[in-house]
Amino acid sequence: NNMWYFGHHAGLNFNSGSAVPINNAAALFWGYECSSSPSDSLGNILFYESSSYVFNRNNTVMPNGTLLGTVDQPNQPFFAVKKLDEDNVYYLFVVDGDSSAFNLPNGLTYTIIDMRLDGGLGDVRIGQTGIPVPGAELNADMLTGTRAKNNKDVWIVARQRRTNPWYLAYKITNSGLDPAPVISISNVPPL
Repeated sequence: NNMWYFGHHAGLNFNSGSAVPINNAAALFWGYECSSSPSDSLGNILFYESSSYVFNRNNTVMPNGTLLGTVDQPNQPFFAVKKLDEDNVYYLFVVDGDSSAFNLPNGLTYTIIDMRLDGGLGDVRIGQTGIPVPGAELNADMLTGTRAKNNKDVWIVARQRRTNPWYLAYKITNSGLDPAPVISISNVPPL
């Protein structure tokens, strides 16, 4: 993840070992929130997103990459994870913001991005967008991930803020996303 896109057309490239500003973000890229911007093994950007679009490395919207966004601008809405059982395929996890103004939240969902499509520029797989993560319908605003202890599997962690002060951790292995989360209760009450 050597290249970061964030904010209003902002970005940083760490391929040289130091932070170098990026000024070529897509004109439609605007994020009050954080983005996710995976790179290949050489540090070249693969894709990045804002609340309404997924952009390829050429800074154009991917086919089928429109309106994958979140409701109410969460703080950390995106997290991309490479699928362990398919080369060049990614899960893009998305979580809603936390506003009482919206009555039908999506909670935590994911979309599948296949980098083999569109001549290697990537495409969102048709019919594989906004897939609900079981039990995470009430999660909002906070999303992160980390490698598991075995340095292969991945944990996706999201906060259930609307009703319970819980953190839900979902493990991703070669078998895919485990639908049974590890639930950790927080002492901080829901907002």
